Amino acid sequence: MKRISRSIVTLALLCATPAGAMLVGDVPDNVMDTACALPESAFDAQIFSAVEREHVISGIFDITINDAAGVGYNDPVLGADRMLCLTTAAGMYSDVLITHTPIELLAGFPEMFANATSAVLGATGTSGWARDFPGAPIANTWYQGALADTHAGTDLVPSQFDIVMNMNRAIDDPATLGGRTWYYGTDANPGVNFDCITVLLHELAHGLGLTTRMLRCGDVNNPDCAAFVLGSPAATMRNMEDHTLGMWTDITREERIVSGTGGTRMHQVGPRTRLESARFSQGKTGDHVQYHSPGSVSSGSSWSHPSTTMFPNDLMEPFYPGASHDIRLVLGILEDQGWPTTRVGTVTTSSTTSTTLSPPICSSQCDLDGNGRESATDALIALRVATVIETCPNVCQ
Repeated sequence: MKRISRSIVTLALLCATPAGAMLVGDVPDNVMDTACALPESAFDAQIFSAVEREHVISGIFDITINDAAGVGYNDPVLGADRMLCLTTAAGMYSDVLITHTPIELLAGFPEMFANATSAVLGATGTSGWARDFPGAPIANTWYQGALADTHAGTDLVPSQFDIVMNMNRAIDDPATLGGRTWYYGTDANPGVNFDCITVLLHELAHGLGLTTRMLRCGDVNNPDCAAFVLGSPAATMRNMEDHTLGMWTDITREERIVSGTGGTRMHQVGPRTRLESARFSQGKTGDHVQYHSPGSVSSGSSWSHPSTTMFPNDLMEPFYPGASHDIRLVLGILEDQGWPTTRVGTVTTSSTTSTTLSPPICSSQCDLDGNGRESATDALIALRVATVIETCPNVCQ
C-alpha cells in the first residue's frame, strides 16, 4: 500500500508549500493554516488503516479514492457525478502530457473550510520531489514527482503518491456561500454555481508542477521565508523573474520577498508561457505573465498562481474566476518546466518582444538520446528542440 510521509500529509492538508488552493471570498490565512481539510489525525486514520481502496485508471493517472464508503466520491447520490468530473479533468491533461510511468493520484472529497461568505474549494499537495537524479535535465533543480519520474523513465519513489488532491464537499451544503453549490456538468456552464471541472483542472495543475517548492511564511523575517529548499529552486522557479531585479534564481532571498509582495513585478517568463500570454490583454507586462504577489505573503495563494488581474480570466487564478476548461497557459508553464507534450506547431506573440517557435524537427518516437530505446528522455529532447533550447540530434533529423 502506498503511504504519505508526515511532511507531505501536512503540506496537503494545511495548504502550505508546496501546495495550492483555489479559494472563494476573503479566506483568512489562519483558516488556510488550520482548516483547509480534514484534521491531520483523521487523515492519518484514513491513510494508514485502509487496506483496500478504489482505483481508477484515467489516461496517464492512476487514481486512488481516499473517501470512506458513502461519502465524497463514494456518495450514493453525488459520487458518480464527482467521479465523472475527476476523470474528465484527468483526461484533458492525459490528452497532452507525455509520461512513461503512471501519475499516482490520491483524491478525496472531504469537508474543508466553508461558511456563508468564503470557502476553500480545493487544495493540493505534491510528493516525490527529486533533484540530480539520472535523467534530470537541469542540475540542482527540484522536479515534482510525476515530472521527475518522466525524466527518469521510472517511478523514483514507488511507495508514495505523486499528488494528493482534496475537493471540498461542504460546498454542496446549501447553508454555505449563499446556496451556491458544485456544478458537476461537463459543459462549463455552471450558472451561479462553482464548476467542479474548473477547480479540478486548477488543482491538478498544482500537482503537476505549478508550485514554487519554496518555504512560505506569514512572517517575512523568518530566515526560511522565500528560501530555496536545500539551496535548490524548483523547475518553475527557473522561469520566474522580478521585472526590476532579475531572475529569481539570481537574486537574494530578501529580494525575492520584495518581489513576491510587490504587486506586478513577479513574472513567469519561460518561452512557452510567453507565447500563451498573447491571448491576454491584462495581467502581463509585455509578454511576461504576472504572478500573484499581494502586499503580504498569503498561504496557499502567493507565488503559485497567475495574477488576479488576468483578462480574460484564467483558471489558475487563486480565487475562483468563473468556469474555464482552457488549460493552454497551464501547459505553457508545464512545458517550460520540461514536461513533454503532444503540442506542436508555430505560435507567434503580438508583443514587441515576440518569439516565434518553429515546429519540432524531431519526433519523440525515436531514439534521440542514443541509449538504444525510446524513452521519456527522447520526448524531453523533442520538447527542448521545439522550444529552441537545443539542436535536434543527427540521429533523428
